[in-house]
Amino acid sequence: MKQLDAGDGWVQFDMGWPNMLEVIQRTDDPQYDRVRFQTGFAVDDIRAARQAMIERGATPLTEIEGDAASGGYWCYFTDPEGNVFEISQRSGDPWS
Repeated sequence: MKQLDAGDGWVQFDMGWPNMLEVIQRTDDPQYDRVRFQTGFAVDDIRAARQAMIERGATPLTEIEGDAASGGYWCYFTDPEGNVFEISQRSGDPWS
């Protein structure tokens, strides 16, 4: 897989726009606090999707993070069983 980006404690790989595989080091942040497989979903409108997730019972772990300069926006939730997942809205041109 082609590496898209990397930083201190993380790396991203191309899985075909807008999908990526991220490998992230554990931290004290609730979305990275233990070893797990974490699913992420790309959405067209993160604000509307976040509101819909909350209305359907998902518990937000974070506010919406990111900006256009970082390639998009993302936020994290837990489902009723405690599984962590992410939604993201990509911005800019697809990576090649």
